[in-house]
Formats: sequence, C-alpha cells, structure tokens
Amino acid sequence: MIAVIGCAKETVNVKMSMPMDEGERALMGIEEPKTEADIKDDEIAVKDSGCGVNIAKQLAALGYETEFISVVGDDTLGAAVKAGLDDAGVKRGGVDAMPGSTAVDVHFLNVLGEIVMFNKNLEAVKKITPDFVRSKADILDRADYIVVDGSIPQETIEYIAGEYGPRDNVKIFFDPASVSGGYKAADILEHFHCVLPGRMEAEAMTGKTVLGEEQLREAGLFFEESGIDRCVITIKGGGMYYREGESEGILRPEKLFPFGSTSGAGDVVSAAVIAGTIEGKDMETVAKEAMAKAAAFLSELGLKAVED
Repeated sequence: MIAVIGCAKETVNVKMSMPMDEGERALMGIEEPKTEADIKDDEIAVKDSGCGVNIAKQLAALGYETEFISVVGDDTLGAAVKAGLDDAGVKRGGVDAMPGSTAVDVHFLNVLGEIVMFNKNLEAVKKITPDFVRSKADILDRADYIVVDGSIPQETIEYIAGEYGPRDNVKIFFDPASVSGGYKAADILEHFHCVLPGRMEAEAMTGKTVLGEEQLREAGLFFEESGIDRCVITIKGGGMYYREGESEGILRPEKLFPFGSTSGAGDVVSAAVIAGTIEGKDMETVAKEAMAKAAAFLSELGLKAVED
C-alpha cells in the first residue's frame, strides 16, 4: 500500500473578460461597459489541486492501493476534495475535516490567460502536524511506501523522515512541491529513498547552483552521497535528469512542455517515477516513461507542446 501525505486544496481560476486596470483597458482600446447587459461574465473554473492529492490520484489511476493523509476544512471546498478522492479511487480514511477553510488558491488571469493576481489560504495545511500524523499511525504502519509532499510543515516532514526513514520495510519518496519545500528537507536527505525536485527545488535541497548539465550531475552526486538511492530533477521546458548509483542521464523532449507551470505535469512525473520504482524498473526506463506520461497528460489538457 502507498500512503501519501500532503496538501489537498481547491484552485479557483478567474479569467477576466477585461483588464482590471482602467488605464490598461484604455491602452487596449476596450470601452467601458455602458449598461449591465454590456458586461461580459468572467470565466471561472474550480479544480482539485495540491501536490499530494495529485500524486495520490495518479497512483490510484495506475492501479495502486493508495491512502491519502491530509486536512481539509469543514466547508464545501473540503467536501469537493473528498468527493474528488472518492471518484479517483483513493482511500481517504486519513483525511480529517477540521473547523475552518480548506486550502485554496485563487488565480486572476488576464484575457491572455496570464496570472496577474494570486491569493491563497493554506491554513488547513498547517494543521498537518506531527501529532496529527501520529494519529494516522495505523495507516502509515501498513504502508510499503510513503510519499511526502513538501507543502506540509517542516517539523512534520522531519518527524515522518525520522520515524519511518530508518525502517527496513518502507521506502520514502519526497516531492518538495516548491522551493520552500526543498529547504525544509535539506538536512534530512539520508532518510529518503527517492527525491523528485525541480531544478530550483534541487538548488534549495543541495545548497548549490543548478543550471547546466554539469551542475545537474553535481546535484545528482550530492543526493547519492547524502544517502538517496534515486533522484529525478525536472527541468523547465520538459527535460529531466535522473540518477541511480553510477547510472545517470539527461533526457530532452522533442518539444518543450511546462513542468514549471501549475498544470500538474510535475506531479504526473512524480507518480510515474514512484510507480516505476515500485515495479523494479531501471531509472532510464522510469524517466523515459515518466516524460511520456507527462506529455500525454498535457495533451489531454489541451496544453500543446511548443516547438524548440
């Protein structure tokens, strides 16, 4: 069984029908609406999101028994998160609804689809404390694999790593989810079987600049010398570096696609790497399959790759 611990949130995307700023509207030649009938409705979309919940759903879709551990609010957004987990076939006995708001991101996008304003409430994620995780020991003690999302508090990451990392019967995968998540785990890398950072997250975890191919290799060696068995570093534009022991490589896509976006493609890669590792595949095969799955995922979303 795979236990995933991490953030569950709702993302609200508001694509505005016209610029918010009056001066910008004037520059674009957009007239002010004269009547209520002239006002166009904004496009509003709500979706489940969060690194942990995305990975859990992907693993369940691949046929793995997956249990999710998290906190949501006692609100309609929390109910939506739980319904989404049910639909995906993810067990949610480890998800508690607590008073307050479910974690939420609100993106305001301009007419071109670019984010121009961003608000968030992640109070629920802060409630994923070591004590909360201890209350889910019945799930974690049954797990063969534990996936940790770096969105949760640092002390909780450290507790999980210290409590379950030394155990011979469980392997821990760590996805930092953000640069701040990378910093949280920088001092406890030896407890992870596999880490799944992006390039900037790898910088936070290693304390080194990671830009060119040589620096990617140096980061991979750093992870190996820190006691990590496997690592994959995703690169903005769709490439990835992988390492296991003396085996390493850099994969470049034929076309660019956005690992660095909020699309969820990076979480697809993480789930594919976890699945391939569980199946005992070598890292080159795992990395190639992960890249292919990310490209297919983006194609389904309608986010076409762009030519080099």
